[in-house]
Amino acid sequence: MVNVGLKAGTNSIHGTAYAFGRTDGWDAKNYFDRASEGFPAFPLSLQQFGATAGGPIKKDKLFWFLSYEDQRYTTAGSLPQPRQ
Repeated sequence: MVNVGLKAGTNSIHGTAYAFGRTDGWDAKNYFDRASEGFPAFPLSLQQFGATAGGPIKKDKLFWFLSYEDQRYTTAGSLPQPRQ
């Protein structure tokens, strides 16, 4: 994936950071959940986070900018088998 943005530089260091997370512990019970029939629950873990930073190299002429983003997902790939 390529993300392109054009911005004017600044003579001070600025940056941002963000994070978003979701786990199955906070989800509502699925109406079609078959856990009571001996089927294990589907695992779910979603994390998305990143940061940006920028600042001057040469005052009013040359600037640097860095950006990082990561996504980590853990989900069930297929229907689980019932517990024995």
